[in-house]
Amino acid sequence: MKLRIHSDAAEEGRDAARYLETRRKGYGRKLRQAIQDAFKCIRRSPKAFPKYGDSRFRKCVLQKFRYTIFFAELEEFIWVAAVVHQKQEPDYWIDRAPETD
Repeated sequence: MKLRIHSDAAEEGRDAARYLETRRKGYGRKLRQAIQDAFKCIRRSPKAFPKYGDSRFRKCVLQKFRYTIFFAELEEFIWVAAVVHQKQEPDYWIDRAPETD
């Protein structure tokens, strides 16, 4: 199934990678790869990921990083709503809606 990424979620991933790279050389690249690998898993088996509370979202927790990807399986595509550091304020992203083309 096709994956669409909210522009804010894409920016969150880029910001996280830039930040990690400043903290430790090579870790920005590793985070970007972990996110891409997670996207492949989400595309392949979206229902394999746990639901996020009572919302329409599911969550994919990155194993080696403190980030979670929140996504929803819609009729025509899987929509990535947020890439969130696990220590950030929860649910700041929950009211996001898919962007139109």
